[in-house]
Amino acid sequence: MHKSVTFIGCLFLTTLLLSISARAKEYSMRAVAQSAEVTQNKDTYFDAGIGAMLVPFASYRGGFSFGIEAGEKVYGRRHSAISVGLGIDYYPVSKSGSATSQQAGSISYRMTGYALPILVKGAYTYELNDRIDVYGGIGLGMIASKVDTSISGFSSVSEQSGSFAFSVYPGIRVTRLGPGALFAELDFLSSSVNYLTTGTANIGGTLFLIGYTIFF
Repeated sequence: MHKSVTFIGCLFLTTLLLSISARAKEYSMRAVAQSAEVTQNKDTYFDAGIGAMLVPFASYRGGFSFGIEAGEKVYGRRHSAISVGLGIDYYPVSKSGSATSQQAGSISYRMTGYALPILVKGAYTYELNDRIDVYGGIGLGMIASKVDTSISGFSSVSEQSGSFAFSVYPGIRVTRLGPGALFAELDFLSSSVNYLTTGTANIGGTLFLIGYTIFF
Protein backbone atom coordinates (compact mmCIF):
# COMPACT_ATOMS: atom_id res chain seq x y z
CA MET A 1 0.00 0.00 0.00
CA HIS A 2 2.81 2.36 0.93
CA LYS A 3 4.60 1.63 -2.35
CA SER A 4 1.42 2.35 -4.34
CA VAL A 5 0.98 5.72 -2.64
CA THR A 6 4.64 6.56 -3.30
CA PHE A 7 4.29 5.56 -6.95
CA ILE A 8 1.13 7.63 -7.40
CA GLY A 9 2.82 10.62 -5.72
CA CYS A 10 5.87 10.39 -7.99
CA LEU A 11 3.65 10.07 -11.03
CA PHE A 12 1.67 13.14 -9.94
CA LEU A 13 4.84 15.20 -9.36
CA THR A 14 6.28 14.13 -12.72
CA THR A 15 3.06 15.09 -14.51
CA LEU A 16 3.01 18.44 -12.68
CA LEU A 17 6.64 19.21 -13.60
CA LEU A 18 6.07 18.30 -17.25
CA SER A 19 2.99 20.55 -17.33
CA ILE A 20 4.93 23.46 -15.81
CA SER A 21 7.80 22.89 -18.26
CA ALA A 22 5.40 22.87 -21.23
CA ARG A 23 3.72 26.08 -20.05
CA ALA A 24 7.10 27.77 -19.52
CA LYS A 25 8.19 26.74 -23.01
CA GLU A 26 4.94 28.09 -24.49
CA TYR A 27 5.36 31.36 -22.59
CA SER A 28 8.97 31.65 -23.79
CA MET A 29 7.92 31.08 -27.42
CA ARG A 30 5.20 33.74 -27.07
CA ALA A 31 7.72 36.17 -25.58
CA VAL A 32 10.12 35.59 -28.48
CA ALA A 33 7.31 36.06 -30.99
CA GLN A 34 6.18 39.26 -29.29
CA SER A 35 9.76 40.53 -29.19
CA ALA A 36 10.17 39.80 -32.90
CA GLU A 37 6.90 41.56 -33.59
CA VAL A 38 8.02 44.63 -31.65
CA THR A 39 11.34 44.65 -33.52
CA GLN A 40 9.52 44.34 -36.82
CA ASN A 41 7.22 47.23 -35.91
CA LYS A 42 10.30 49.40 -35.30
CA ASP A 43 11.23 49.43 -38.98
CA THR A 44 9.50 52.83 -39.31
CA TYR A 45 11.43 55.93 -38.28
CA PHE A 46 10.93 59.67 -37.84
CA ASP A 47 13.68 62.20 -37.23
CA ALA A 48 14.02 65.93 -36.73
CA GLY A 49 17.16 68.02 -36.71
CA ILE A 50 18.54 71.53 -36.57
CA GLY A 51 21.73 72.94 -38.03
CA ALA A 52 22.99 75.39 -40.59
CA MET A 53 23.80 75.87 -44.25
CA LEU A 54 27.57 75.91 -43.77
CA VAL A 55 28.93 76.32 -47.30
CA PRO A 56 26.30 77.74 -49.66
CA PHE A 57 27.04 77.85 -53.37
CA ALA A 58 26.99 80.93 -55.65
CA SER A 59 28.10 83.30 -52.84
CA TYR A 60 24.82 82.99 -50.95
CA ARG A 61 24.98 83.50 -47.21
CA GLY A 62 24.57 80.61 -44.83
CA GLY A 63 22.15 80.47 -41.95
CA PHE A 64 20.08 78.44 -39.51
CA SER A 65 18.27 75.40 -40.90
CA PHE A 66 16.05 72.58 -39.75
CA GLY A 67 14.63 69.43 -41.28
CA ILE A 68 12.36 66.44 -40.74
CA GLU A 69 12.27 63.00 -42.34
CA ALA A 70 10.08 59.90 -42.13
CA GLY A 71 10.59 56.54 -43.74
CA GLU A 72 10.72 52.77 -43.58
CA LYS A 73 13.36 50.05 -43.59
CA VAL A 74 12.79 48.04 -46.76
CA TYR A 75 15.65 45.53 -46.43
CA GLY A 76 17.73 44.40 -43.49
CA ARG A 77 20.45 41.94 -42.60
CA ARG A 78 22.37 41.35 -39.40
CA HIS A 79 24.60 44.45 -39.57
CA SER A 80 23.13 46.47 -42.43
CA ALA A 81 19.86 47.87 -43.73
CA ILE A 82 18.39 49.84 -46.62
CA SER A 83 15.70 52.44 -45.96
CA VAL A 84 13.54 54.78 -48.04
CA GLY A 85 12.03 58.01 -46.77
CA LEU A 86 10.77 61.50 -47.50
CA GLY A 87 12.71 64.49 -46.17
CA ILE A 88 11.83 68.18 -45.97
CA ASP A 89 14.41 70.81 -45.01
CA TYR A 90 14.41 74.58 -44.63
CA TYR A 91 17.20 77.13 -44.83
CA PRO A 92 17.41 80.85 -45.64
CA VAL A 93 18.63 82.27 -48.94
CA SER A 94 20.24 85.71 -48.90
CA LYS A 95 22.66 87.61 -51.09
CA SER A 96 23.63 91.19 -51.83
CA GLY A 97 25.72 92.62 -54.63
CA SER A 98 25.67 94.66 -57.80
CA ALA A 99 24.67 94.00 -61.38
CA THR A 100 24.91 95.86 -64.67
CA SER A 101 21.87 96.72 -66.75
CA GLN A 102 21.91 98.28 -70.23
CA GLN A 103 19.02 100.54 -69.27
CA ALA A 104 20.01 101.52 -65.72
CA GLY A 105 23.74 100.87 -65.68
CA SER A 106 25.20 99.58 -62.41
CA ILE A 107 22.61 98.75 -59.78
CA SER A 108 22.87 97.26 -56.28
CA TYR A 109 20.49 94.67 -54.90
CA ARG A 110 19.72 92.71 -51.76
CA MET A 111 17.98 89.33 -51.92
CA THR A 112 16.35 87.57 -48.95
CA GLY A 113 14.19 84.46 -48.90
CA TYR A 114 14.19 80.73 -48.22
CA ALA A 115 14.68 77.34 -49.84
CA LEU A 116 12.60 74.24 -49.09
CA PRO A 117 14.14 70.98 -50.37
CA ILE A 118 11.59 68.14 -50.64
CA LEU A 119 13.42 64.91 -51.45
CA VAL A 120 12.79 61.19 -51.67
CA LYS A 121 15.77 59.59 -49.94
CA GLY A 122 17.36 56.18 -50.03
CA ALA A 123 20.03 55.26 -47.48
CA TYR A 124 22.32 52.36 -46.61
CA THR A 125 23.11 51.86 -42.91
CA TYR A 126 25.94 49.77 -41.47
CA GLU A 127 26.22 48.86 -37.79
CA LEU A 128 29.80 49.44 -36.59
CA ASN A 129 29.04 48.14 -33.10
CA ASP A 130 26.18 47.90 -30.60
CA ARG A 131 26.00 51.70 -30.21
CA ILE A 132 27.20 53.33 -33.43
CA ASP A 133 25.80 53.16 -36.97
CA VAL A 134 27.14 54.92 -40.04
CA TYR A 135 24.99 55.60 -43.08
CA GLY A 136 24.99 57.28 -46.47
CA GLY A 137 22.42 57.95 -49.13
CA ILE A 138 21.12 59.99 -52.02
CA GLY A 139 18.04 62.16 -52.38
CA LEU A 140 16.07 63.20 -55.46
CA GLY A 141 13.24 65.71 -55.68
CA MET A 142 12.79 69.45 -55.89
CA ILE A 143 13.56 72.70 -54.12
CA ALA A 144 10.76 75.20 -53.69
CA SER A 145 12.14 78.67 -53.08
CA LYS A 146 10.94 82.24 -52.69
CA VAL A 147 13.03 85.42 -52.62
CA ASP A 148 12.29 89.14 -52.32
CA THR A 149 14.84 91.36 -54.03
CA SER A 150 15.28 95.06 -53.31
CA ILE A 151 16.92 96.83 -56.26
CA SER A 152 18.27 100.37 -55.96
CA GLY A 153 16.03 102.79 -57.83
CA PHE A 154 13.33 100.18 -58.40
CA SER A 155 10.52 98.60 -56.41
CA SER A 156 11.00 95.27 -54.64
CA VAL A 157 10.59 92.14 -56.78
CA SER A 158 9.22 88.84 -55.43
CA GLU A 159 10.15 85.59 -57.21
CA GLN A 160 9.17 81.96 -56.67
CA SER A 161 10.81 78.89 -58.15
CA GLY A 162 10.55 75.12 -58.15
CA SER A 163 13.54 73.26 -59.55
CA PHE A 164 15.01 69.76 -59.65
CA ALA A 165 17.35 68.95 -56.76
CA PHE A 166 19.54 66.09 -55.63
CA SER A 167 21.69 65.43 -52.60
CA VAL A 168 24.36 63.08 -51.28
CA TYR A 169 24.53 62.69 -47.51
CA PRO A 170 26.76 60.74 -45.09
CA GLY A 171 25.94 60.53 -41.39
CA ILE A 172 26.57 58.85 -38.07
CA ARG A 173 24.02 57.65 -35.51
CA VAL A 174 24.47 56.85 -31.80
CA THR A 175 21.77 54.37 -30.76
CA ARG A 176 20.22 53.31 -27.43
CA LEU A 177 19.66 56.86 -26.21
CA GLY A 178 16.15 56.64 -24.84
CA PRO A 179 13.58 55.44 -27.39
CA GLY A 180 15.74 56.39 -30.38
CA ALA A 181 19.14 57.61 -31.53
CA LEU A 182 21.16 60.81 -31.88
CA PHE A 183 22.43 61.58 -35.38
CA ALA A 184 24.75 64.02 -37.15
CA GLU A 185 24.62 64.46 -40.92
CA LEU A 186 26.21 66.39 -43.77
CA ASP A 187 23.97 66.95 -46.78
CA PHE A 188 25.61 68.04 -50.05
CA LEU A 189 22.64 69.58 -51.83
CA SER A 190 22.50 70.94 -55.39
CA SER A 191 19.77 72.78 -57.31
CA SER A 192 19.93 75.52 -59.97
CA VAL A 193 17.37 78.31 -60.18
CA ASN A 194 17.04 81.41 -62.35
CA TYR A 195 16.53 84.71 -60.52
CA LEU A 196 16.20 88.17 -62.00
CA THR A 197 19.33 89.65 -60.44
CA THR A 198 21.64 86.62 -60.22
CA GLY A 199 20.59 84.70 -63.33
CA THR A 200 21.02 80.93 -63.19
CA ALA A 201 22.69 79.99 -59.92
CA ASN A 202 22.97 77.03 -57.57
CA ILE A 203 21.13 77.70 -54.29
CA GLY A 204 22.37 74.49 -52.69
CA GLY A 205 25.41 73.89 -50.54
CA THR A 206 26.67 71.85 -47.60
CA LEU A 207 23.92 71.48 -45.04
CA PHE A 208 24.78 70.27 -41.52
CA LEU A 209 22.13 68.78 -39.24
CA ILE A 210 22.18 67.26 -35.77
CA GLY A 211 19.04 65.72 -34.34
CA TYR A 212 17.17 62.75 -32.94
CA THR A 213 15.59 59.69 -34.60
CA ILE A 214 12.66 57.76 -33.13
CA PHE A 215 11.89 54.20 -34.25
CA PHE A 216 8.41 52.74 -33.97
